[in-house]
Amino acid sequence: MNGVVRKSKRENRTQRVRKVLSDLARELGPDAKLSTTRELRKSLNVSQATLDSALKGLELQGLIRRRRGSGLYVSPHVRTRRIALVFAQGIFGGRANVWDQLLFKALRPVARGRNCLVTYYFFDADHDDAEHGPQQLAVDLQQGRVEAMIVSGMMEGHMRQLQALAAPCVFFTSDQACKPRVDSNAGVAIAEGVHLLARRGCRRIAMAYPDFELTGDQRSHVRLVPLFRQAMQDEGLAVQDDLLIPFHSDFSPSRPLEASTRFYESWNTWQVRPDGLFSTDDQYTSGIVQAAKLLKVRIPQDLVIASHANHGLNLFGDADVMRIELDPATIAQVLLDAVDELLAENQPVTEVRLVQPQVVLSPSQQQAVNSGVRKMN
Repeated sequence: MNGVVRKSKRENRTQRVRKVLSDLARELGPDAKLSTTRELRKSLNVSQATLDSALKGLELQGLIRRRRGSGLYVSPHVRTRRIALVFAQGIFGGRANVWDQLLFKALRPVARGRNCLVTYYFFDADHDDAEHGPQQLAVDLQQGRVEAMIVSGMMEGHMRQLQALAAPCVFFTSDQACKPRVDSNAGVAIAEGVHLLARRGCRRIAMAYPDFELTGDQRSHVRLVPLFRQAMQDEGLAVQDDLLIPFHSDFSPSRPLEASTRFYESWNTWQVRPDGLFSTDDQYTSGIVQAAKLLKVRIPQDLVIASHANHGLNLFGDADVMRIELDPATIAQVLLDAVDELLAENQPVTEVRLVQPQVVLSPSQQQAVNSGVRKMN
């Protein structure tokens, strides 16, 4: 038992020394020369064995290197942060989640601009034993090759595995139990969408939204229907419950097909059809647009649509859909801000950071909003 305690204390001491030297290396910058091992041992007040162990770990991380006969130097490729970007499933191939692809593309240049190195990992069954699977992530965290995690779109079953890693972590999620987390401001997006529709004369407004209960997800996600009810009340409009269109909350590529089928069926069964629709997901909207074409529903003459959208991505074709946009590059900046704060060990940590959406209208849409009509000729 005493041997285990001594080993634990020695490991903790080595970790502390490694952190001090890691911070020093980053402060000095690429190719800077470090003090001699004798000077380091004296200034840190540690044994040679502890110092050697810490230096070996930093060499494995790629933070320092030895030059024979010259001494210790900071690596020319030193990075301020080494961050794991963790997804629920693969982001390459036809079944990849579109948002995860956008976030990955946005994070890389933003991270480079902030002197960070981002490595990706996947928590799906296909990557359990692969180079970018959960086992490799655990090894990289343990060996110091990764300092913190950014987690996006993680399924409920994987959360316990991530929590067991006991590593600094920032989540991009609407699950209110995850902290610190970054999320889009759903309340603002819904309020903006309903306001635009009301300005264009819509009075019977439907909403397409993810219903987490449909997939058995018991996490405490932000509930969108109460936000919609409040937005409608603010515009002096009544919510008709049969115009609420829930969809499955999973991020599968089948979302547009589900949305198309559900909207087609709903349109044919509604006794009083909506004249406006707000969609919280651009993939739902793309399916609804396709169903509208089959139904010969004209957008916006028969149905005005406002929808969440991602900056730089058009899933609506030539349909006249008003966009409430999120910019993946802005999300990336906010996520990295949260990581910096977490690793700086500042207290208290900002638990929730909400990213504000932006209304993006074409000139004709803006004119229609200002004039209170569905479509300008």
